[in-house]
Amino acid sequence: MKKRFFHSRFARGLFFGLCLALGHSAFCASFTVKKVKGKQALIEYSGPQLENGKTYSISSPSDNSSSSDRSNFAILREISLSSLSSTASGVSAGTSTSFSLLLGYGWNYENFEFAPLLGFGTASSGGASATSFTIGALGDYNFQSNIVGNDSIWGLGAEITSAKRDSGSSSETRLNAFAGGFLKWFIFSPTTCLRLDLGYVYSKRTTTVDAVDSGLLGKGGFAVYF
Repeated sequence: MKKRFFHSRFARGLFFGLCLALGHSAFCASFTVKKVKGKQALIEYSGPQLENGKTYSISSPSDNSSSSDRSNFAILREISLSSLSSTASGVSAGTSTSFSLLLGYGWNYENFEFAPLLGFGTASSGGASATSFTIGALGDYNFQSNIVGNDSIWGLGAEITSAKRDSGSSSETRLNAFAGGFLKWFIFSPTTCLRLDLGYVYSKRTTTVDAVDSGLLGKGGFAVYF
């Protein structure tokens, strides 16, 4: 009967081990708490022989729902590459090329996610070139907890970016705000997803005059969690 009585610290240690010892399957056991009285607990134990004075932890190999595998993420929010040839009345008018990239690194709190964004772009046409730099932020609310085991996650997201484009002779500032719904589909692996967004975008361009573009926008990207 004495083998069934353990100090409450040891009983609590077993519980914490069950919750925190993820991925360590060297010691696997099960127990049932039958009775707690003061600083002692009566448990029914099934597993290897225990030794006095030694600390044990318990883990479940089948428990893969920890969010630790998705606590951070890197997102490819936007990428584009183009090389276009123009013609006018059958005569070549030149070639234009462009490249843009928008990336982010963020934190996942299961139902909420946040990521700062950073982007770069370049374009050239007719001997003239321009570069652009973008900063912004992305915030998500997940309807399902973003943890390993949930492979399809719907939610609502918002994004705001500010970009400055400079061609040397002129400059342009663009403020973009986007809000809508998304699907994160972990089709590639438990930590790599395809992301699809559909929502409303508001874009304000400031040069010598102001111009506003707005309407529906659909886009996609990829995210890797770790």
